Amino acid sequence: MVISDENLLGTPRRALRDRSLYQGAGLRLARHQAAFDGRVSTVHLSIRALDRWWASLAALAVSRGEPVPSRASFAAIAANPRSWRDLITDVACAFPGAALQVSLYEEVAGQPAVKLHAMTGQTLSGGHGPDLNPSPSLAALRRLVEDRGEDPDHLESATSAAEGAPYRWQPFTQDEAAVLHEKYADDLFWLAAGAEGLAQLTGNWQAKDGANPQPAQTKRGSNHDQRKGCVA
Repeated sequence: MVISDENLLGTPRRALRDRSLYQGAGLRLARHQAAFDGRVSTVHLSIRALDRWWASLAALAVSRGEPVPSRASFAAIAANPRSWRDLITDVACAFPGAALQVSLYEEVAGQPAVKLHAMTGQTLSGGHGPDLNPSPSLAALRRLVEDRGEDPDHLESATSAAEGAPYRWQPFTQDEAAVLHEKYADDLFWLAAGAEGLAQLTGNWQAKDGANPQPAQTKRGSNHDQRKGCVA
């Protein structure tokens, strides 16, 4: 049995309000582990370049009725040290007896058969499909915000010249995006180096767009602060 739900780790609304990457996910997942009496054999987590992940999450939340986050909120998100490495550690601690696999959105987006094969070993028919639940474009977001009586220029004020603008909302400045890219690079090197035995990285991350950091951006590599252990 495969269980998949977008809110197992937490909700977009809560992540934006916490200004943090699924803060408290470990406790949420530990409750799921208890509900299944510890019989979860494999956990599969997909991760994505942090600037693009946060931009997509924010666009989705705004399209569902959340107010447009402030410029200060996005600055705080970029400055928050929590990254995929912390989340992966939380997941590993919540499921101590399960194998933890990590795949990259840049590799598996729109390819459910590839992801399911990684999780189960089963080979299914089907090739590349459409992205599920894609975030709305900047133009669509502006219409949604204006239709509910808010100022759509709040979206523009948070839009940088980063990749994707003007078609997708990019709420981070170029400097903030660079910080997020560096954190993602650290996460990838940590995973490629074995993730301290906590998780296995699937696929070939070095060959994919958005997941191929340059050495100068990744000086900390796999040992940037040697965080270990499970905490509540």
